[in-house]
Amino acid sequence: MKLAVISDIHGNMVTLEAVIADMRGKRIDSIVCLGDVIATGPRPVECLEAVKELACPVIMGNTDERFIRGGKGFGKAGGKEVHMLEKMFEWTSSKLSSSHLKFIETFRPTLPIDLPGGISLLCYHGSPRSNRELITSSTPEAKMHEIFSGEDSHQLFAGGHSHAQMLRTYGRSVIFNPGSVGLPFVKLSDGRAVNIPRGEYAIVEADTKGARIEFCRVGVDVKKIVDDGLSSGLPYSDVWASDWEAPEGITKTDKKTNNGM
Repeated sequence: MKLAVISDIHGNMVTLEAVIADMRGKRIDSIVCLGDVIATGPRPVECLEAVKELACPVIMGNTDERFIRGGKGFGKAGGKEVHMLEKMFEWTSSKLSSSHLKFIETFRPTLPIDLPGGISLLCYHGSPRSNRELITSSTPEAKMHEIFSGEDSHQLFAGGHSHAQMLRTYGRSVIFNPGSVGLPFVKLSDGRAVNIPRGEYAIVEADTKGARIEFCRVGVDVKKIVDDGLSSGLPYSDVWASDWEAPEGITKTDKKTNNGM
């Protein structure tokens, strides 16, 4: 069985299309989306409808939840970045119909999936207990114990939220992050954080011998991403577009594979 895990699309239809095309060539049996489908990107409706067409289960991301719960939640009022994010959310909200909102309401907080070989995979957005909680490769073991206490029935965990591909072990379990379809980012040597023109996702291949995790990176033309953003009508699209950069050493067909368990 081959399960594709996608996450953090954030309204970027250019990279979502590239990832969907890549998945089609890999004989994927099923897909699960870990949430944050539309927020702060130039093509929210198109991305939401594309995910709906995949007919896959979707986890409720923290930004997805905001569209159906309302409220602020971007920090102290008055800050320039807060103002920008609020305007982006208002613009996105104005494009959502009642049917779009009903679809978002079907997103689940967590999802257990039974894989071949008696392996149980638990999917979530941030952590099993909160779609706002961040898990990274450097999260302390004590914190990991607190987060995953009581989740002993699962051997494999998949979460998004950090926008960075990750694989780490915790006890006898393996925890991974498929990265971000729409907003993958890295920190450069000069300290800047930039979005990389590629779509990231992961494939879990499971059989009676166990499960293997493949991290995939699909390169996309950065000009196509930027042009799509600038032509979309998204507020502050110039700021959104300026965050994209293709550092040296990042290729259009970058891929890496890890054996999980």
